Amino acid sequence: MSIQDIYSTYHIAKQLQQHMLRVASLGKCISENFNHHVEKNIIITVLLLHDMGNIIKFNLKSMHFFDPSEQDREYWKAQQLSMIQKYGNDEFKATYQITKELTKNKRVLFILKNMKYSNIKNVLKGADDELKICAYSDYRVGPYGYISLSDRFKDLDERYSNFYKKHKDGKEINAAYFELEKDLQKETAVDLLKLPTEQLENQTPSLKTFALH
Repeated sequence: MSIQDIYSTYHIAKQLQQHMLRVASLGKCISENFNHHVEKNIIITVLLLHDMGNIIKFNLKSMHFFDPSEQDREYWKAQQLSMIQKYGNDEFKATYQITKELTKNKRVLFILKNMKYSNIKNVLKGADDELKICAYSDYRVGPYGYISLSDRFKDLDERYSNFYKKHKDGKEINAAYFELEKDLQKETAVDLLKLPTEQLENQTPSLKTFALH
C-alpha cells in the first residue's frame, strides 16, 4: 500500500499530508548526503507517518489550516471524534497505534516513539543518527513549508498556546535542537541553514507512491 493510499484510508487532511511529505523529503535529502550509511527507508517511513493522529489536537473552530477543498467543518469534526473514540485523546499515542497497524518494523516504532520534542535532550546525547535526523527534520517544517528552527518554535507557540506550559524546560529543549542542528551539519553535505527548498518540494510528489518498510 502506498503512503497516498494510507492517507486516504485514514482520512488525513491535505495540509497534514503535505507537512509529513515535506518532513520526509528533508529526512531523505539529509540521509542521502550523510557522511556514513543511515537507513534512508526507515527514516522516510517514520517521517511519512509521524503525525497520523494529529487531527485529535486540531482546533476546528477555525478552518484556516485546511485546504480550500476541505472546508467542511462537520466532516472533520466527525473524523476527529472517530479517531478519539478509536485511539484516545493523545495524538502521540494515536499516531503510534496507527503506525503499529501499518508496520511491525521495530526500528520504525522505536524512532517514532522517541523522536518527540520532550525527549530531544536524550536524542542529542545518544548516537542514533536515524533518530536524530527524524527528530530534527520534523522541526524544520511549518504549516506552509520549510522554516528555521527559531520560526518553528514561534509557530508552535502561536498555534498551541499551552505548548510551552506543558514543557517547563522548553528553553533547554529548544537549545538542544540548535545543538542537534550543529551536530548533524558536521555529518551532512546539505546546508541546514539554507535548505534546498525547491529540490525538497519537487521530490515530495514521488514520495506519495512510497511503500512502507
